[in-house]
Amino acid sequence: MWSRPPLSRHEHELPMAVLLIDQDDRVQGADPGVRALLGRSEAACEGRPLGEFLPHADLGRVLAWVREAPGRRNELRVLCEDPRRRLLVTLTRLPGHPTLLAALLVAADDWRAEGEKRAASQFRSTLEAVIAGFAHEVRNPLAAILSLSEVALFHLGEASPAADSLARIAPLVARVDKLIKQSLSYSRPRSPQRLRHTLRSLAEWAIELSQLRASPVLLDVVIDDRLGPVLVDAEQAEQVLVNLLCNARDAARSSVRLGACADDVHPERFVRLEVSDDGAGIPRDNQDLIFEPFFSTKANGTGLGLAIARDLARRNGGDLTLRSSSPRGSCFALLLERDPNSDLPP
Repeated sequence: MWSRPPLSRHEHELPMAVLLIDQDDRVQGADPGVRALLGRSEAACEGRPLGEFLPHADLGRVLAWVREAPGRRNELRVLCEDPRRRLLVTLTRLPGHPTLLAALLVAADDWRAEGEKRAASQFRSTLEAVIAGFAHEVRNPLAAILSLSEVALFHLGEASPAADSLARIAPLVARVDKLIKQSLSYSRPRSPQRLRHTLRSLAEWAIELSQLRASPVLLDVVIDDRLGPVLVDAEQAEQVLVNLLCNARDAARSSVRLGACADDVHPERFVRLEVSDDGAGIPRDNQDLIFEPFFSTKANGTGLGLAIARDLARRNGGDLTLRSSSPRGSCFALLLERDPNSDLPP
């Protein structure tokens, strides 16, 4: 009798199969997982050479290494791949059966994706705890610093040589408090209240909040009202758009464009709001990092704007991506979910 080796809760969720291998590297047993993973029944696997299922140039040598080296590790992992599939194989010696091996097969892409998902979740949990602790420890001293500086400035008067230095404390404290609020917003965002809103109303309010029309940068807005309303938390969508518009304004040489169109992948489900500028673009080495928390290329940036923006977009059923970037400028795309009853007036 044989059975699968103990698996973690996460591994149980992945496509997998177990093969029992004899000393001639032939399959002597298989569990039902082979049907989905290898496309064969258990009976069709028995008696067949393992290499028939696991293409790998050094597979024979690896099997011998595991079987013939009792003083080494009891298991070894090997990545086997061909043009059709990629399998992560864990080879294990069976206690009391020196001529038998168990091969646990897991779809490699699913295994890697699950690992990345767990790592991202663990990182997020750790970050939330760090940010919450940081905010708690810093806010009270900040409030005291601000209060004491205001009292000192009041008693010394504006004519005091220390007045200028004391006056600078308030905006510096405000800057730190803003960073704390942004950090908390990223770590503990509220649940979105998704309602029907027109693209134009979202865009106009975001433009107003970003004060883009008061800047020297030329703003071009192109929105087709026939696209209909979207389902979104208006405050969160506007926060995303304000961040994109302010970034575009700061990067632009002369102009910023805000446009809307149906998504080219799922036009029946999503609309795409694009914010583009004619700036110098984002260096290629930074393009994979711009959505990471605390990564910033700005001297005074917090590195949380785009991280928060993408998180809010995804919480509202959409996404935020860098659509293109070159020395002629960058374009960010915000996907928003269409209202399925878009034939109704908003």
